[in-house]
Amino acid sequence: MRPMSQYLIVIVSVLSTFAVNIALDVFTELSLLSRGLISILCGLLITHVIVRWSERRRKQKNAAALTES
Repeated sequence: MRPMSQYLIVIVSVLSTFAVNIALDVFTELSLLSRGLISILCGLLITHVIVRWSERRRKQKNAAALTES
C-alpha cells in the first residue's frame, strides 16, 4: 500500500469517528464514556472496511495487470 493511501485511511477514520461522536452527542442522551466507546468502535469498523476494500482493489488491479501481460 502506498504511504499516501495510508494517510487517507487515517484521515477518513478520524473524521468518521469524530462525526459519529458529534451525532451521538446531538441525538442521544448517552454519557461521555458511552459515546466515546461507540464512536471508537464505529471508527474501527470503518477503518477495517476501508482497508479490506483497498486490499481487494489492489489485488484486482494486480490480477488485471497480469492477465494483460
